[in-house]
Amino acid sequence: GRPQLRQLNNILVCSLCAGYLIDATRLTDCFHVFCKSCIVGHLQTVRPSRCPECGQELKLEEEGCLRQDRVLQDLVYKLVPGLRASEVHRRLDFSLELEKSLPLELATPVQIALSPRGGQRQIFLLLAMQATIGHVAGFLCDQHRLSATGTVDIYRRNTRLPAYWSLAELQKLRCRETDGQADWRDPIALTYVIADRDSAAARSSRDS
Repeated sequence: GRPQLRQLNNILVCSLCAGYLIDATRLTDCFHVFCKSCIVGHLQTVRPSRCPECGQELKLEEEGCLRQDRVLQDLVYKLVPGLRASEVHRRLDFSLELEKSLPLELATPVQIALSPRGGQRQIFLLLAMQATIGHVAGFLCDQHRLSATGTVDIYRRNTRLPAYWSLAELQKLRCRETDGQADWRDPIALTYVIADRDSAAARSSRDS
């Protein structure tokens, strides 16, 4: 027969908040899964960075250390009646409250200036503060029509930015670096590097 919900709780529940998984995010070092907001908050406050479930030290500097688990999240929504609708309403309410409570510089969309590393051409985007580096990378993948194996790394100066970072976090970082003197209306300058393993393999086979 169909398994009861409580029998599946060990894979449907986040061990950090004890609630059902929302934006299920997997640590690629040890494969444990948490709510995205829970694990990001944990990794931003705990040093050295370790999995809160098994204690394994995490290599956050490596690409893809956090991966969204859409299959598991879809399973959670299918097995927990009303959870998806509840989360949609919660996010809408949160967004409305956020717009009312944030200072103007955080409630206002942020502009970013994107250019390829070593190149001069710039793309300007106006995005919500809640947008992440992952969203920016996804936009560039679409723009350059990359294959499924294509990746885009986003940099600020010489630092590669994690996909889960939000533009609000970048704006706050810039504010701290300049002791609050930075004009939040100025675009944040970012560079990017594209790697498409399929294209590289095709070029290699043609050259050989």
